[in-house]
Amino acid sequence: MKKKLFLLVAALVAMGVSAQDFDFRSVAPNGQVLWYKINPDNESVTLVPYSEEWRHYHYPSESMMPAGNLTIPDTVRYEGNAYAVTAMRAEALRGCPVIALHIPATMVDIIGSIIETSVLSQITVDPDNPVYDSRNNCNAIIHTATNRLVKGCSSTIIPNGIVAIKDHAFHGNEALTSITIPPSVRNIEYRAFSCPNLTSVTFQGDASSELIIGDEAFGSQSLTELHIPAHVFGIERAAFICNLEHITVDEENPFFDSRDNCNAIIESNTNILIVGSKNTVIPTSVTKIRSDANIGDPRETNAHIVIPDWITGIHPTSHHEYFGPLFAAQSIADITIPAGWQNIDLGVVWMFQKIIFLDSTPPILTGWGRHVAAGEFSDDRQIIVPCGSLAAWQSNPGWSNFTNIRELDAPQISVTATEHGSARVVTQPSCGNDTATVSATAEDERWHFSLWSDGSTQNPYTLVLNGDSTLTAYFSIDSANVTASAANPRMGSVVGGGNAPVNGTITLTAVPSGNNIFLCWSNGVTDNPYTLTATTDTVLSAMFTVQDTLILHDTVYINKYIHDTTFVNNYVHDTLIQYVNQYIHDTTFVNNYVHDTLIQYVNHYVHDTVFVNNYVHDTVRITTQLIDTTIINNFQYDTMIFNTYIYDTVYVSARYYDTIFVHDTVYITEEGIGDIETLNAKVYFNRGQIVVEGSDGNTVTLYDVTGRVLATKQDYYAPLRFDAPATGTYMIKIGKFPARKVVVVR
Repeated sequence: MKKKLFLLVAALVAMGVSAQDFDFRSVAPNGQVLWYKINPDNESVTLVPYSEEWRHYHYPSESMMPAGNLTIPDTVRYEGNAYAVTAMRAEALRGCPVIALHIPATMVDIIGSIIETSVLSQITVDPDNPVYDSRNNCNAIIHTATNRLVKGCSSTIIPNGIVAIKDHAFHGNEALTSITIPPSVRNIEYRAFSCPNLTSVTFQGDASSELIIGDEAFGSQSLTELHIPAHVFGIERAAFICNLEHITVDEENPFFDSRDNCNAIIESNTNILIVGSKNTVIPTSVTKIRSDANIGDPRETNAHIVIPDWITGIHPTSHHEYFGPLFAAQSIADITIPAGWQNIDLGVVWMFQKIIFLDSTPPILTGWGRHVAAGEFSDDRQIIVPCGSLAAWQSNPGWSNFTNIRELDAPQISVTATEHGSARVVTQPSCGNDTATVSATAEDERWHFSLWSDGSTQNPYTLVLNGDSTLTAYFSIDSANVTASAANPRMGSVVGGGNAPVNGTITLTAVPSGNNIFLCWSNGVTDNPYTLTATTDTVLSAMFTVQDTLILHDTVYINKYIHDTTFVNNYVHDTLIQYVNQYIHDTTFVNNYVHDTLIQYVNHYVHDTVFVNNYVHDTVRITTQLIDTTIINNFQYDTMIFNTYIYDTVYVSARYYDTIFVHDTVYITEEGIGDIETLNAKVYFNRGQIVVEGSDGNTVTLYDVTGRVLATKQDYYAPLRFDAPATGTYMIKIGKFPARKVVVVR
């Protein structure tokens, strides 16, 4: 047996575990391995942690931890001797996943917090135990003589009659979510309820009871609501390290109050705020704040704390060496101390990395005994003091130990501006003068300064700064500029635009060129002319597209007037013009030769044809220019070329007095002229039908003068014949080629 023990000790030494932490191990009734140390009487043992070196880090592995239902035996045997299990050392079962714990009758000394686990839900004590009990099936260990609850679990019900909750009684229990404190309890000790998921605490009792809530008694970021009953007469340092949002105090409590719905606990006779919350509003009747008040939002970072000017100091806790948390924020950028403080404790100063003092006279630095004396320490945290007081602070006993004291920089202002204007700082504040002047300027006469972002309409604007500040200048428009142009200048232009009063109107007209038509404006509007309301500066583009050649444009042009009648060689050519939407002109030639023509006036281009004595005069008018006919061998070749737009040739023989072959070239792209392929088809009227020869398999469509489709046919070889319903002008379109005009005479 001794050999086995020697081997075990050797193994533990190899693992870095001290052999003095325990004397032997033994198996509990349910199979768990427990570790014991023999007491000086050599008749009893103490249940100990696996190792003192390991106790703050639990066991080396989970497999070595006691778990499940653990019954601590009343006796164990070692090397032939029986030992009574009489004591349990602190941390003996720390972190072990024990669900149910049974304390034997022999256990008379439980030292400290023996177990911290979230799964423990059942605790029993042998009824014959002379020191401890678990009365009323309370699932707790109670020291019988003192009625002090030593250890609880997630299902503990604290019996009435318990007068104290021992330190660490529920510490670390993540499964505990609510607890009720009976009226008999008079003291809740250090970290008794440091339980991260505790959300509800109910205090029972009335003014006849007395309860002291001890140091750090409650620690739970899940606890947000707190009501202090009438019988609480003592709240020790940092009693509630919680994420409190709402705090109330019973109106019958003679020691504390939560006046003015301040969401804080105030000591009534001293007007000291001792416990704060996320939503605390410090009443003006409060004179001091206790150094562990824990005011504010624990999720806030880089907080800038400004203590109200009616607060005269920070009150230390009963443990003078303990300070904080005064404020709950995760991190604090700086804290501002108002003027008038007579003294400040060194411990308070050491809570912050940057302190701004508003008093030129340094307060007396107190506390921490000898450390306050000059030269006893050196500290480089930032101490910011008012302008002109640096020498007084640096020469003050105690404060001379701080090596980073500097005067408060004058607050600075910066300015920005919205569009159509600018802003500048005229004068910045200086030491002893917190006024600044700023000005704003509109970019031109159409705009004017409106206001600053703080609502002021003054310009220039002089203001007093309480700290660094930023202002923005806003501008309003007096008149708006509307600018419009052609998206493609080769396809057209725009007339109109310019300045207009705000909410006034302005008109734009898109003017296509060549064989183009207006499509829409860049904002999607198709009106032309387009009248819009000018609310702000606006830029528009006119979009044009190429006119599809569907209808030949033919009319009579005489002396620059469209309405006229021409008599040539006893043949009367009577011109009848009809205006439809100011674009459609229909011309009829009567007496012997009837040529009925549909004319569309597009983009200032008028295409004109006069038939006289078997001669065809084809004319194109562009702006004010007139181009006319060349006659060659009884065939008329009439061509007009103007600014890269080519309108080419109509061929007419002595037999036909209408358009037979049309060879027409149109401007397709900006890069050049695109020729439409010549199709040598014949189109004529014969025996009541319009005949098309040589269509080469292209689809042939017959239109009336309004552009309405009358019929569509296709054939590769045979001539196509269309019934002509009445005398008049028709249009024939062969495939993709330009339309042909056919005049039917009966």
